Amino acid sequence: MDKIILGILMLRRMTSYEIRNIIKNNFKSMCSDSLGSIQAALKKLSEMKMVTYEELVEKGVNKKRY
Repeated sequence: MDKIILGILMLRRMTSYEIRNIIKNNFKSMCSDSLGSIQAALKKLSEMKMVTYEELVEKGVNKKRY
């Protein structure tokens, strides 16, 4: 899952929900599209300093864009 997420993030910066939609539409047969799995992978990648994120507020909702 980590490598798939890294590949997706090479295209552009995205939130975990946007990553989930791409996995759901294109990679569902290869890995889980559950938000919990994606967030765990993003946390792991962040701890390993392989991804960074910015926190922002859109329409009153706090978001992290990786």
